[in-house]
Amino acid sequence: MFVCMLICVVILWRSSVTYASENLEIQKAFDSVVKHIKADKKYKDLDVIERKSDKFNIKIAQNSGKSFDIYSTLKKAKDSFESGDNETAISLLNQIITKFPYHKNALIGLGNIYYANKEYKKAVEIYTRLLKEYPSNPYILKNFLTIISQYDPDLALSEMLKLHDIHKNYAPLLANLGLIYMKKEDYVKGKEYMTTAISLDENNIFYTYNLAVILDKLSDFKNATIFYLKLLNMATTLKDVSEKIPLYKVTARLKFIKLHSTHPKIS
Repeated sequence: MFVCMLICVVILWRSSVTYASENLEIQKAFDSVVKHIKADKKYKDLDVIERKSDKFNIKIAQNSGKSFDIYSTLKKAKDSFESGDNETAISLLNQIITKFPYHKNALIGLGNIYYANKEYKKAVEIYTRLLKEYPSNPYILKNFLTIISQYDPDLALSEMLKLHDIHKNYAPLLANLGLIYMKKEDYVKGKEYMTTAISLDENNIFYTYNLAVILDKLSDFKNATIFYLKLLNMATTLKDVSEKIPLYKVTARLKFIKLHSTHPKIS
């Protein structure tokens, strides 16, 4: 089972580790709602829903002029959401799901709205249903991890470890495992998973930053410095990095480590 937990940690030294603002996570959920509350043009005249099964696919075709019009209902839900009327958007999406329980876009849109509303239990229920039908969909998997981490971190860890048995080389899953262990202050385990994630996606700035933080927490200042410098180098070619990663704190930390490199205790 699975969800895009933003793999970014805001580090405040001499205090506990905190993470990227929840507002950024919520905004990402909102941004993705409109993307998924839509129907392909092919559904405008004929609504075709596929229910996936291990043994067969069932296609249910309905004439939209004589029965329930998915395209029109999705459009109304999208318009309601964009106007700030989440309640109506939820009602419309539920209408679709009542008739077509496995409609992917309607379920994703509904799950994302619940997440944005901080109704995590409902969002988890929706994404659990999605994963039963679309177990290999990376977007659904990422969102599931994000939501379940907010709802129940211990359950999230349990589910992630189960997923790891199936998706051993899926970088976002490995990075999320590393992040969960960071929250638990198990930096040895965090290092293990984050290092593997970077080996699969070496140019991911969030993985790089988190690994640098982990190494720093483990007092491996030499390697922490290497990854902090790599991060700053990567940031020169990327836009809006400073909004997601505290580069000024990274720079300050590097100066501190260098200044006290010969000191037996760095904190």
